[in-house]
Amino acid sequence: MQTFKQPYLCLSAQTYRIDQEENGKKTGEFVEGITIRYVPTDNLAPQEDAQAYERGQVSRGVKAAKMTLPIAAKNQLGLFPAIYNVEMEMAVVGDKLQVKGKAIEFLHEVSLVTKKAS
Repeated sequence: MQTFKQPYLCLSAQTYRIDQEENGKKTGEFVEGITIRYVPTDNLAPQEDAQAYERGQVSRGVKAAKMTLPIAAKNQLGLFPAIYNVEMEMAVVGDKLQVKGKAIEFLHEVSLVTKKAS
């Protein structure tokens, strides 16, 4: 497995606790973690996808993504939205690349200020 660390704009965090099911019955075993909604950048400058434009499509802005972290990472969570340094783990599972959050570190708060259209 390969790991990397990168700053991301994290929008929200929510813990979860799911009772596992087997053959339609709850097992009493729980899976816990934290779901983080994030934008894979720390820069919200306006963006346009030039390749999409060449294909006759429109693609602008940044897309939000979702990752999960171990429940133990809840002690590292501060304010949201904010810039966090996130350690991710990559692995090939079958024929797909799987990316999972491993650790998170609060860097600084984010405040968005809107501009009036002219």
